[in-house]
Amino acid sequence: MANITLPLNLGHQPSRHLPMSNAQLVNLYLTNKSLAPTPGLEEIKTIVNPSKIRGTLNSSVYGGIIYVSGSDIYLIRGQTRDRIGFDIIPNDDEVKLVENFDSQIAILTLNEIYILDKSASNTVKKLTSLGEQVQDVAYQDTYFIYAIKDKNQFKISENNNGLKIYEDFTGIIGGKVTAIESFEQQLWVFSNDDINIFYDSGQIPNVYQKTKTLAVNYGLGNRTSISQNFGLMCWLSTSKSSSPFITVTDGSYPKIISNENIDYIINNCSNPLNSRGLLYQLNGHIFYMIYFDDDNFGFIYDFETKIFSKVTFKNPIISLNEMNGIYYAGIKNNSSFFKFDLSITTDTDSIVNRYIIFPTLIYKNRIAINNLDMYIETGYAKGSCELNISRDKGITFQNVETKNLLNGFGDFLAFRQLGSAYYWTIMLRFFIDGKFSFKQVELTV
Repeated sequence: MANITLPLNLGHQPSRHLPMSNAQLVNLYLTNKSLAPTPGLEEIKTIVNPSKIRGTLNSSVYGGIIYVSGSDIYLIRGQTRDRIGFDIIPNDDEVKLVENFDSQIAILTLNEIYILDKSASNTVKKLTSLGEQVQDVAYQDTYFIYAIKDKNQFKISENNNGLKIYEDFTGIIGGKVTAIESFEQQLWVFSNDDINIFYDSGQIPNVYQKTKTLAVNYGLGNRTSISQNFGLMCWLSTSKSSSPFITVTDGSYPKIISNENIDYIINNCSNPLNSRGLLYQLNGHIFYMIYFDDDNFGFIYDFETKIFSKVTFKNPIISLNEMNGIYYAGIKNNSSFFKFDLSITTDTDSIVNRYIIFPTLIYKNRIAINNLDMYIETGYAKGSCELNISRDKGITFQNVETKNLLNGFGDFLAFRQLGSAYYWTIMLRFFIDGKFSFKQVELTV
């Protein structure tokens, strides 16, 4: 008799060369050496909108969350909302909002800019002085910065006036600008193939000059994958010589955080560039979530444990905004806000399918597994734990037994007499309504 402890800390990394490793972690994350549910979603019923949410912004100018729903602009302070602009933002696409910390917010919709001005009784005016369509917008050092669509150029506004363009300056890079971000006192200008970093020189007319100390030889396919917070900026990078990969920077040269297995999955998505990125912090962990809309799944990377988990939602999350300790999530094609938190284990009232698949155990001779034992903390959560086993290296799984959880603070779950095989791939699947965590999964052979 011997005991084998199954690893919980591998994260989601199914190998492209199965069965070398088919470790999978879905809708679970590692915390305090245990696995627990990733955040769920619960509708905030006190905020009712007539149309779908198109974009959001944590606004210091307004002291709350500014967002666009339909063609209207709203402000959330606490659990209620006020309409501050009526029937003024055209189209039906998602929008990007950026503020200048004075009184203005720039709203980008279908390559057009609208400026909301608090100091002018919340009036909204369309930017017309640029004379170009806009690919992206950022703000830095009193300037709104506009990336020009289908060109290798960006322009800046006059000081704290998004409606007037400073005509004496045009920033230029080698390729077409795909995105522009103000980060750590630098201006990051992305193209498909590279990233150019500029700084505010304080000189007239050449306000922004390219830094000579930092140049990045890979780029960005879609600006929606960019997210910045907590001194980090993450995005899905593109390169002429490789498939897309996930990157992070703290202002220095970017680092690749995805591995070969994650990159392989991303490259096989229906449309990897149709993705969106979100940074958030819960339970002391900082996470970057990238979600692939066409395939309706995503990955979260935990900067604390440095492992990936796969996540799924009924519908993609398009925005996350924290206010008073609560994350407000905007959902694609949905008019409601949802609370996003680890205390919620359902996805808009539905129990989430959560599971872990351990690496395949391969033996020269057939080996019998007598017991699988695990300890699970459930509190008063209700649901079940399902044991599935594959004897063909993880190609097909068979449900062996399902254990219903008891209401209590901790349970030992024991699965007995599992049989014998040359190959053992263990899957534990959880259908639980409520918080739980588990550790110490052990086989007796």
